[in-house]
Amino acid sequence: MITILGATGQVGYRVAERLLKEGRHVRAIGRNTARLDALAAGGAHTVQADLTPVPAASFAGSEAVFAMLPSNPYAEDFAAEQAMWGASIVDALRVSEVERIVALSSLGADRLDAPGVIGCLAEQEERLRTSTDRSLHLLRPVSFFENLLPAAQQLTDSGTHVDSVDPHLPIPMIATSDIADAAVRALTDSPWDGVRTQVLLGERDLSYAEATAILGERLAITAARYERLPYEAMADVLVSIGFSRSYAQLYVDMTRAFNTEELTRDVRRSPDNSTETSFEEFADSIPAPAAVS
Repeated sequence: MITILGATGQVGYRVAERLLKEGRHVRAIGRNTARLDALAAGGAHTVQADLTPVPAASFAGSEAVFAMLPSNPYAEDFAAEQAMWGASIVDALRVSEVERIVALSSLGADRLDAPGVIGCLAEQEERLRTSTDRSLHLLRPVSFFENLLPAAQQLTDSGTHVDSVDPHLPIPMIATSDIADAAVRALTDSPWDGVRTQVLLGERDLSYAEATAILGERLAITAARYERLPYEAMADVLVSIGFSRSYAQLYVDMTRAFNTEELTRDVRRSPDNSTETSFEEFADSIPAPAAVS
């Protein structure tokens, strides 16, 4: 049995789907009932879970676990909630007989002083390293293509995509399907000794201005443009759509780190850390503007 935390999310759902297609026994734990129903139809044992600590019995009978921190940008104290979830995951793993743990983290999470939301993942890496003695595989991808789905909606609504990232700075981005492929390989691997890490940089570096132009072309939006906002203005935009001030501040702290290149300056692209799916392929998969949600 392989247990997938966050099995209805962007990465976890794809991991569960691929494992089921390989004929693996899967326990899928997630929030979205429609996606859980789809996984159950494919043969998964499903568990509907809300935004609560992970029960100790969640990993019973599992030889491997895909572990990820759920993200709740509405939490009044985002970092504190992440720490609570992280500790509950580690507590459940500690009393289990799981042999292999594949944890979804992020580029930059090797630093305990990592900026913004990445700092929460750095703390979780440290909990996993120091509190479990199982084979641990840390996936450290970069920003997801899917994080730009709100940009598609912004472009549809106004023709403009706003964020606080430097418009002309090429940064690595990745498709969640490529992350899922790496996770499945690690989950089905033989147990290994200790901790290993895998950086995933996507197909190529891409600026937000380039990504916006590609989205605009694919969605048939005339004169699509990207506008960079000051950090506090971007935080205010996030708060205006319902996100907590705590999350909004961590988000812009992370984009500030993108802009200074402190997360990517010392990272070298290679065939081992590059993946196949291009941003153009991702953009082609987005529904027509009227259907974007």
